[in-house]
Amino acid sequence: MVTNTGGKITLKLRVPSPSAQYTLVQGAAPVRTGVRCVQHFPFLGFLPPPTDGWSDITKLHIARYGVPKAGTAIWIRTCQHIDGWIDVPKVARARVPAAAL
Repeated sequence: MVTNTGGKITLKLRVPSPSAQYTLVQGAAPVRTGVRCVQHFPFLGFLPPPTDGWSDITKLHIARYGVPKAGTAIWIRTCQHIDGWIDVPKVARARVPAAAL
């Protein structure tokens, strides 16, 4: 989920249940909304603890790429590491909306 309130961008991931061990957050650089496939997902950090079922990854993404512009698309990939094993990555895509008042 991406929100833009008065120019302040917030990126959050829905986390329905706590992760078993480590969840890695990887993110692509913001792209045009027409892009349908992204291949390069650099490591952004570990998934922050969720609050009310949402984990705020804004700081992780902005630290790597800066504040995304309205109208671009954000691609995020997560995968859990459990006892040295990696699960199937989950990919999420969201469009950065224009500023809402």
